[in-house]
Order: sequence, then structure tokens, then C-alpha cells
Amino acid sequence: TATVDRLLHHAHLCQTSGESVRLMQAQNGKGTCPMS
Repeated sequence: TATVDRLLHHAHLCQTSGESVRLMQAQNGKGTCPMS
């Protein structure tokens, strides 16, 4: 979209590969805290 194009016009994008630590923690339940 035009908005994304304007935001990324002067930006540098870096692609990474490998496992996401935050995703792994969330899937294992370690990235959450109980609400009481």
C-alpha cells in the first residue's frame, strides 16, 4: 500500500533466518503470565 511504501522508502530491511525465541517461548507457555 502507499502507506507502507512511504514508511519503507528510506528504510533498510534485514531478513533473518532461524528459530524465533519469542515464538518458542509463547508456544511453550513461558511467554505468558496468568491474569488474576
